[in-house]
Amino acid sequence: MQLRNIVKNSINAILAPLGYSIINADYNKSMSMQGAIEAIAKRKHLITTVIDIGASNGQWSSMLMDYFPSSNYLLIEAQPVHEKELRIFCEKFKNAEYVLAAATY
Repeated sequence: MQLRNIVKNSINAILAPLGYSIINADYNKSMSMQGAIEAIAKRKHLITTVIDIGASNGQWSSMLMDYFPSSNYLLIEAQPVHEKELRIFCEKFKNAEYVLAAATY
Protein backbone atom coordinates (compact mmCIF):
# COMPACT_ATOMS: atom_id res chain seq x y z
CA MET A 1 0.00 0.00 0.00
CA GLN A 2 2.84 2.38 0.79
CA LEU A 3 4.47 1.79 -2.62
CA ARG A 4 1.13 2.54 -4.26
CA ASN A 5 0.96 5.91 -2.49
CA ILE A 6 4.54 6.74 -3.45
CA VAL A 7 3.80 5.99 -7.11
CA LYS A 8 0.52 7.91 -7.01
CA ASN A 9 2.15 10.95 -5.38
CA SER A 10 5.02 10.89 -7.86
CA ILE A 11 2.66 10.77 -10.84
CA ASN A 12 0.50 13.52 -9.34
CA ALA A 13 3.60 15.71 -8.94
CA ILE A 14 4.31 15.28 -12.66
CA LEU A 15 0.69 15.87 -13.69
CA ALA A 16 -0.04 18.83 -11.39
CA PRO A 17 1.54 21.51 -13.63
CA LEU A 18 -0.73 20.28 -16.43
CA GLY A 19 -3.82 20.55 -14.24
CA TYR A 20 -4.36 16.80 -13.82
CA SER A 21 -4.28 14.43 -10.89
CA ILE A 22 -5.00 10.82 -10.04
CA ILE A 23 -7.95 10.36 -7.71
CA ASN A 24 -9.54 7.31 -6.18
CA ALA A 25 -12.79 6.26 -7.80
CA ASP A 26 -15.63 5.01 -5.63
CA TYR A 27 -16.38 1.76 -7.44
CA ASN A 28 -19.18 0.88 -5.03
CA LYS A 29 -21.20 3.92 -6.03
CA SER A 30 -23.57 3.47 -8.93
CA MET A 31 -22.51 5.44 -11.96
CA SER A 32 -25.60 7.56 -12.18
CA MET A 33 -25.95 11.14 -13.39
CA GLN A 34 -26.17 12.31 -9.80
CA GLY A 35 -23.06 10.30 -8.92
CA ALA A 36 -21.16 12.00 -11.74
CA ILE A 37 -22.37 15.44 -10.61
CA GLU A 38 -21.34 14.70 -7.03
CA ALA A 39 -17.87 13.69 -8.25
CA ILE A 40 -17.51 16.95 -10.18
CA ALA A 41 -18.69 18.98 -7.18
CA LYS A 42 -16.22 17.21 -4.86
CA ARG A 43 -13.39 18.30 -7.15
CA LYS A 44 -14.44 21.94 -6.60
CA HIS A 45 -14.70 22.74 -10.31
CA LEU A 46 -15.82 26.29 -11.00
CA ILE A 47 -18.89 26.04 -13.20
CA THR A 48 -20.28 29.46 -14.06
CA THR A 49 -22.78 28.51 -16.77
CA VAL A 50 -24.91 25.42 -17.29
CA ILE A 51 -26.73 24.85 -20.58
CA ASP A 52 -29.53 22.32 -20.24
CA ILE A 53 -30.54 21.18 -23.73
CA GLY A 54 -33.85 19.36 -23.82
CA ALA A 55 -34.73 20.94 -20.48
CA SER A 56 -38.32 19.72 -20.33
CA ASN A 57 -39.47 20.85 -16.88
CA GLY A 58 -36.03 21.81 -15.53
CA GLN A 59 -35.63 18.69 -13.38
CA TRP A 60 -31.98 18.12 -14.35
CA SER A 61 -31.05 21.77 -13.77
CA SER A 62 -32.81 21.64 -10.42
CA MET A 63 -30.63 18.68 -9.38
CA LEU A 64 -27.51 20.54 -10.49
CA MET A 65 -28.50 23.62 -8.49
CA ASP A 66 -28.07 21.60 -5.31
CA TYR A 67 -24.35 21.41 -6.14
CA PHE A 68 -23.80 24.61 -8.14
CA PRO A 69 -26.30 27.15 -6.77
CA SER A 70 -24.45 30.24 -7.98
CA SER A 71 -24.10 29.11 -11.61
CA ASN A 72 -26.18 30.67 -14.36
CA TYR A 73 -28.59 28.30 -16.08
CA LEU A 74 -29.85 28.43 -19.65
CA LEU A 75 -32.60 25.90 -20.28
CA ILE A 76 -33.29 25.12 -23.94
CA GLU A 77 -36.42 23.22 -24.91
CA ALA A 78 -37.96 22.65 -28.34
CA GLN A 79 -41.43 21.57 -27.22
CA PRO A 80 -43.82 24.45 -26.40
CA VAL A 81 -45.81 22.08 -24.18
CA HIS A 82 -43.09 22.55 -21.50
CA GLU A 83 -43.09 26.35 -21.55
CA LYS A 84 -45.39 26.80 -18.55
CA GLU A 85 -43.20 24.60 -16.33
CA LEU A 86 -40.06 26.32 -17.57
CA ARG A 87 -41.52 29.76 -16.88
CA ILE A 88 -42.43 28.70 -13.33
CA PHE A 89 -38.96 27.21 -12.85
CA CYS A 90 -37.24 30.40 -13.99
CA GLU A 91 -39.47 32.55 -11.78
CA LYS A 92 -38.39 30.42 -8.82
CA PHE A 93 -34.68 30.53 -9.71
CA LYS A 94 -33.53 34.02 -10.70
CA ASN A 95 -30.23 32.65 -12.07
CA ALA A 96 -32.13 30.62 -14.69
CA GLU A 97 -33.66 31.54 -18.02
CA TYR A 98 -35.19 29.49 -20.78
CA VAL A 99 -35.63 29.66 -24.52
CA LEU A 100 -37.86 27.63 -26.80
CA ALA A 101 -35.57 26.56 -29.62
CA ALA A 102 -34.41 23.56 -31.60
CA ALA A 103 -31.21 22.83 -33.49
CA THR A 104 -30.26 20.40 -36.20
CA TYR A 105 -27.57 19.89 -38.77
